[in-house]
Amino acid sequence: RVFMNFFRVDESALTSTGERAPQITGVPYTWPELLKSSAYASLKGKLIEISRLYMETVGYKRRDIPRTFSIWIWVEVVEPSGAMPPISLTDGGFLAGRYFVQAPEGGSKVIFQDARGINPPYGHTHAIIPSEGEVIAHPIWAPHFLTPNTGNKSMVTFCFKVYPEDGNSLDWEDDKTGDVR
Repeated sequence: RVFMNFFRVDESALTSTGERAPQITGVPYTWPELLKSSAYASLKGKLIEISRLYMETVGYKRRDIPRTFSIWIWVEVVEPSGAMPPISLTDGGFLAGRYFVQAPEGGSKVIFQDARGINPPYGHTHAIIPSEGEVIAHPIWAPHFLTPNTGNKSMVTFCFKVYPEDGNSLDWEDDKTGDVR
């Protein structure tokens, strides 16, 4: 809601599935100190650069990569013993990812699951142990979760989703990440 309110993004533009963002009474949903800062602008610029490199890596020709994106950034904090359940987004976006601001030793792992299901010959998983300062970018549809944070500090990430300029409008048939081998 902070992102949605600050940038005046219609709630329906946040997902292609019509999910509603909950609004908890008493929570102000503002953070102008972050969103108006030069650090936030710099982070957004770096994430756009990373997004372009990612898109080239997965098969987009440089001329087909949009000049501008709609990029949504939010903060997630995983406290000690906290976790994130499996999620797979079906939004029409190019990619999603996380920038690990604080990744304590013994903290959560990012586990990617095989989108084709659990039965052989599929069903493999890939684990990443994040490091502070690392960015992980992946197809927006890639199923993933965070294991319990067994460290003694919170894990802090800036999460992001990158869409075409007009929002979640990328047709899955045009998504080059489905062709990566």
